[in-house]
Amino acid sequence: MKQLNLAILLSLLCIISCKTQKESLDTYEGMILEFGNSGGFTGAIDCYRMMENGQLFKSNDGKNFTEITSMDKKVAEQMFENFETLGFNEMRINDPGNMTFYVSLGQGKRVQTLKWGGTSQIPDPNLKRFYTNLFKLASQAKNPVK
Repeated sequence: MKQLNLAILLSLLCIISCKTQKESLDTYEGMILEFGNSGGFTGAIDCYRMMENGQLFKSNDGKNFTEITSMDKKVAEQMFENFETLGFNEMRINDPGNMTFYVSLGQGKRVQTLKWGGTSQIPDPNLKRFYTNLFKLASQAKNPVK
């Protein structure tokens, strides 16, 4: 009986310790995938920051972020991988316009940012699809944070 109790206790400890730890944007040191848009008639800002563990934060001013959801970690990791697989880490586009769209990936001061919306550069269609998919994931993510 003692062995069974010990086995159950160890199993519970393992399950609890394997749970994804919540991070804070202020102290997080990993890679962040940021995407959003700004400008237009109202000058509104709509931006998101995603961590590799699936935590998703939103801001309407580009500075103050609030955690809105936690998506599947594997989906989040796939989006981080797609950034490099699709060659965005080597792409150069900085063409803001009246309505500017952007995607960036980085850590600390090493950030690759791609901005488009102006008339000088035509963004890669894969970049636009990637951006659209990120917004779809953000809107469909489950487990809203209360």
